[in-house]
Amino acid sequence: MKAELEAVVKKTFEARAEVVAQRFIDGGFNAKVVVKKGAPAEEICNYAKTENADIVLVPKRGHIGPVAEAVLDKCQSPVFVYPERDPLEDSIFRKKAKRTVRFPL
Repeated sequence: MKAELEAVVKKTFEARAEVVAQRFIDGGFNAKVVVKKGAPAEEICNYAKTENADIVLVPKRGHIGPVAEAVLDKCQSPVFVYPERDPLEDSIFRKKAKRTVRFPL
């Protein structure tokens, strides 16, 4: 059961990351999705070093969280923290979900 759950979680993260990566690719950047298990900041910084990354992009939601802080502190590559958009924001389902529904009392 645990292995099945991990597989589902990994697949979900990969799908979400692919949407984000595609936005950067469409903007003319080289981007690659890699999902690893472990301490996030350590894994990100080790991977950036191994791949000789020109820059590490780290999303934030409202404020810079502990992972982004640790990446900023530990990475040898330059780090750019950007505001994350919901990958489903542009989907028709998300747009419908944003509609205001009013019920008479």
